[in-house]
Amino acid sequence: MAKIGRPTTYNLDTADLVCTAIAEGASVRSIGARPGMPSTRVIMKWLHIHDEFVQRYARACEARTWKLAEETLEIADKVIAAEKVTIKPNGDVERVTGDAVERSKLMVETRLKLMATLNPKRFGQKVDVNHSGTITLEALITRSMETPAVQQHVAPTIEHEDD
Repeated sequence: MAKIGRPTTYNLDTADLVCTAIAEGASVRSIGARPGMPSTRVIMKWLHIHDEFVQRYARACEARTWKLAEETLEIADKVIAAEKVTIKPNGDVERVTGDAVERSKLMVETRLKLMATLNPKRFGQKVDVNHSGTITLEALITRSMETPAVQQHVAPTIEHEDD
């Protein structure tokens, strides 16, 4: 008798299906909602248990990120005709037909932010933390002693009154 329900036991065929779907742009949550596919919980469990799956999953996520990069170019290059409707304070309706630049911009920016989140080393903002000047240790100590926070931590002088 055939087993009915979602797969829970790890096998390469199902793992390949999951990774292929991820590489094509699907999320783990959307895959887990598909009939015949393992649930999101099971996929996450596989990531903690099966090193081979972790490697396949990482490659699939990398492919998904590059797919998002390609989509940004397609969206930016494509003209999307749309009608923008504005209702003025006096009740008049203004209709303007043209390229949906605002929508395209939102779609591109969303993908760029997602790419930076999914792969920050490759697609995140580059921050230069190199110091190009020079400073001496003596100057650092002198400057630090001039700040109020440091002055509070210097041992106070205790004066005694003679009785």
